[in-house]
Amino acid sequence: MDNEFKHSAEYMEYLNALPKEMYIKILENIFTGILVNDREGNTIYVNPAVTRHYGKRPEEMVALRNWGIWQGVVSPPAYKEMLEVRRTLFYRQMHFNSQEVLTTIINPVLDNDQELELMVSVIQENIESFDKVYEEESGISGEQESPFKNIIGESQNYMKELVLLRRASKSKTPILILGESGVGKSLIAKFIHDASDRKDQPFWAINCAAIPENLLESELFGYVPHAFTGAGGKGKKGLIQLADRGTLFLDEIGDLPLSLQAKLLYVIESGKFLPIGSETYVEADVRILTATNQNLEKLIEERKFREDLYWRINAIMSKIPPLRDRKDDIIPLAFHFLKINNQNNTIQKKFSSQFLPLLLKYHWPGNIRELKNVIDRCYILSPGYTIQPDKLPDYIFKEEDRVSNADSLNFDVMMEAYERQVVREMYRAEKTIAGVQKKLNMSQNKAYRLVKKYCADLIEK
Repeated sequence: MDNEFKHSAEYMEYLNALPKEMYIKILENIFTGILVNDREGNTIYVNPAVTRHYGKRPEEMVALRNWGIWQGVVSPPAYKEMLEVRRTLFYRQMHFNSQEVLTTIINPVLDNDQELELMVSVIQENIESFDKVYEEESGISGEQESPFKNIIGESQNYMKELVLLRRASKSKTPILILGESGVGKSLIAKFIHDASDRKDQPFWAINCAAIPENLLESELFGYVPHAFTGAGGKGKKGLIQLADRGTLFLDEIGDLPLSLQAKLLYVIESGKFLPIGSETYVEADVRILTATNQNLEKLIEERKFREDLYWRINAIMSKIPPLRDRKDDIIPLAFHFLKINNQNNTIQKKFSSQFLPLLLKYHWPGNIRELKNVIDRCYILSPGYTIQPDKLPDYIFKEEDRVSNADSLNFDVMMEAYERQVVREMYRAEKTIAGVQKKLNMSQNKAYRLVKKYCADLIEK
């Protein structure tokens, strides 16, 4: 078996060791219809599920020897476009035997010369009756949503933190969330609020590093009418008051000025605060959540952070692991960001099989924020329906990745990487397909195919 998908050597050895009978048993028992044609149009495999829609048994269908037979069986037939474009196609087809309109996904299998070798069609059923649905399984209803609904994650160390935080959310005790920039501390704060008894009350968040000190004080504590030059005649409620009976999240708490740290400490201890310009304390029942990527203990030593405030906000501390320590979350997050892009655009794109393994190899110093930006970039730069590895930034899809995959190096992969390098260098120099054809002494059709395959990003530029 060729290692087309760049599996690890160990996994390839495992696949090759599986008996042929097992593969046949799997294909024959899949509920979804699967149909395979060769490049000449001959039907070479049909699983029993196809009979429901084509009205013929597999042994009858493998006798069909030309493309034209499909004209009276399904509409529209996909083979004409597949022969031309050689990429995954998504068709809504009428099956005249069953009188059903079904989605068919047609995948090309290309040979070493990138010519069509097989056409694999998968017929998607229109399922209307389910044994179990997600809302029933999770106990979610329109009236009571799970706080996990916005959490994308499967790694054990991440889920362990969430379980502890969900338990801690039931009290009013302050929680300090630690973690590198981009790990999703704001999302965790919202998770704590949604899991608490305050979930139906206000949730307010502010980044202490993003607002100047004089404005930050008025944002947090508010002010009475005409409290200072430029203050409005109606005054303003601060976030502490607006979050009464709810939750206030202070991100980047390490950047909170010392002058405001004492006032925040008083709010936590007494449940009262003094708006700017007021002589009357205002009570506020507010749950304080804080987060930082800084070392607060070091800031205490440098006299930049109050030790008494630190012990107050650190009653419960949670450290969110970086994405490099949450490898199991990279792929689900990538699909999540792809789904968002697909929902916001008219083209529904997908990842190629070679794309996702490269995400797992990278160490993601920018964490989830960096991963989102990379997926957004790849979506935008991909001209077709499939997102290929060459749309990744160079620091992720490094030149050595084009030559080998560290886990699965083989001759075909090396030769393809070499072919890619030669074609790209020649296209950069010649600027035209005709120039590549002449310099490399190849047919016009092959030059066109290789340039389209390896130089799409250069053509776009």
